[in-house]
Amino acid sequence: MVRDTTLPDVVPKSHRTPARETTNKLFSLSGRTIVITGAGQGLGITLTAAVLEAGGNVACLDILCEPSKSEWSSLQRTAKASAFHVSYHKCDIANEDEVRRVLGDVDIVTQRLGAPFYGLVVCAGIQQQMPALEYAAADFERILRVNVTGTFLTAKHAARIMIKNGVQGSIIMIASMSGNQGIDVIQG
Repeated sequence: MVRDTTLPDVVPKSHRTPARETTNKLFSLSGRTIVITGAGQGLGITLTAAVLEAGGNVACLDILCEPSKSEWSSLQRTAKASAFHVSYHKCDIANEDEVRRVLGDVDIVTQRLGAPFYGLVVCAGIQQQMPALEYAAADFERILRVNVTGTFLTAKHAARIMIKNGVQGSIIMIASMSGNQGIDVIQG
């Protein structure tokens, strides 16, 4: 019988396990490409900087024709200094054909880079605050197309690419706290 307070005669050398890696290595995205939606400004472009800092390449998607100029030039300098790749793609995530095409193009580039399409961060979303009695059905439908359908489409097509490439990556979906705020019914 062995008691828990008694040490064995021989203590084996510890094996290197993921839990024993340095924090930097545990969270490293080295040699991987992450796609981020809503990356033309705000949270998406901020997450792009975080992925670059973690050693990853980034493909940014947004409906905007071009990203925020000052933030984008900073990201490009960071990527260049570290020999990482950052790209920007205009994409309406509510349009399935466009999502399929853009993610397919990103996959081709990642294969050339030798940095597989490893993950997706979906943070594209829209919200509109106004009194519920004035909320147009078209505006509500647009929110659903982007926030719900667009999230589903990007996750679906990213997962297809990762499965095709044999990559066990990650899909992260970010939602806004605005989804928890009630629509203002009373004007005041």
